[in-house]
Amino acid sequence: MSQPPPLRRPVVSRLLRRARLAGSTELLRLANVCSRNASRLAELTTGFATSAIAPEDRSALAPALYSQAHGRGRASLFAWEEIWLARDLPRAPARVLLGGAGRGRETRWLIDRGYTVVPFDPAPGSVAQHNATCPEAPGIVLDYQSLARASYARQTGSIARPANAAAPVLDSAPYDAALIGGGSLTHVLEEHDQDALFETLAELVPHGPILASFFMQTSGTSGPEYSRAHVLGAQLGAALSRAPIESALEAGRIRCLAHAGFVYSFDRERLEELAQRSARTLALYADATYPHATFR
Repeated sequence: MSQPPPLRRPVVSRLLRRARLAGSTELLRLANVCSRNASRLAELTTGFATSAIAPEDRSALAPALYSQAHGRGRASLFAWEEIWLARDLPRAPARVLLGGAGRGRETRWLIDRGYTVVPFDPAPGSVAQHNATCPEAPGIVLDYQSLARASYARQTGSIARPANAAAPVLDSAPYDAALIGGGSLTHVLEEHDQDALFETLAELVPHGPILASFFMQTSGTSGPEYSRAHVLGAQLGAALSRAPIESALEAGRIRCLAHAGFVYSFDRERLEELAQRSARTLALYADATYPHATFR
């Protein structure tokens, strides 16, 4: 199974990285609470975050932003989500592993229809709100990368039972289905982490479907066009982190959004690769309100 090597950096370097991450988080939070007319501020802060935050710290930005979004966001499913889940999930009382559970939208829908749910999410603030909404199925603070690494360690005999948040998820397997909810797959930025996640899900859900929603690349574009505010923010972030400005302005799959942090945009080819990783076939709904797929 794919597993990235552990990162080792001097203490001072780690503290500086954390400071840049915390500063970017606060700037993006400020941009989010401003009015919609504050687009220039959002562009400035996303440019800053793209340069200032070390690539290995980018995955920490979204949970930090979501934890601070107290009480905000939709509480119920969209119509397309209800249609999708009703069509592609096994019938209740199936056991569903729910990643990216957020504040409990999917959990509440599943519980009310008789499903057994094991939910988790990397944002502590979201999990706290989730557990207030869905006390019948308390959420676990856990990210996809940690789940995959704990599963790998157990399978290779490194540890018999993970002494961390992943243990309840692994101990509750097998599941009848997995739901990577709320577009959360798009926050798994590195492809080796995506591979490891789908290999893990194949183990935890040996026969049922894996459902996921995500961002997709826009076809026919030559690359991003950045505003002057974004470029200025990127220059400031690059000066602070001593990173090359080109890394913040190059075209690619990963970008930063003021309300969501860093996101990875998928295409059909990449999704087909993940289907192979999990020994499944891909049913892609790219033209829906929100791109999503079922790995059958």
